[in-house]
Amino acid sequence: MTLFQPAERTFAENVSHLSYCNPFLPERIQFEKQALGSDFVEEGAHWNIQSLTNTHGHPNLDRLLHRSKRLLHTIRDRNANPQGLTEDDVKLFDDLVLFYLYHAFHEPLQQAVERTERGEDADFSFYRDFERQGSELLSLPGVVFPSQGHLENAFAVFFQLRRAFHHIFHQIVGVSEPIIRLRASV
Repeated sequence: MTLFQPAERTFAENVSHLSYCNPFLPERIQFEKQALGSDFVEEGAHWNIQSLTNTHGHPNLDRLLHRSKRLLHTIRDRNANPQGLTEDDVKLFDDLVLFYLYHAFHEPLQQAVERTERGEDADFSFYRDFERQGSELLSLPGVVFPSQGHLENAFAVFFQLRRAFHHIFHQIVGVSEPIIRLRASV
């Protein structure tokens, strides 16, 4: 049995690739383009070379988030009793859940980063919602996903990723090739 239809698999594989690639290199945008196909918006697409922390609200990222959420729910609804799933399907679904969670909670993670930067205590009260959504998405009968039971670790990593992204974009400014390479090497 497989969780994904062919077009769904292609989308999920591209989302998985963009999740693991260096976000400061052009390949990140290539994976976005491949995932979205004709829905890709060219204008402002190269957000990853501009010194902007707030990437939230970019049409391509919003479309990826929306499509990921829709696909996750479609797969869950369609597979109420999955059996005999491949390891690749389980990992790919898990990757899609993590991509969704990271981007769905971008704004409160960014606010927590900014609070700590000002020397204030971060507000992590949104963790309960993060954990609830993640647990719901990762609950298919008889399937154990790699992130299941480890969402607190994913949350901590997401905060550190958000913080690193924020500081790299604020401290390494510019759009020249040497700056792009430097940002990607940090």
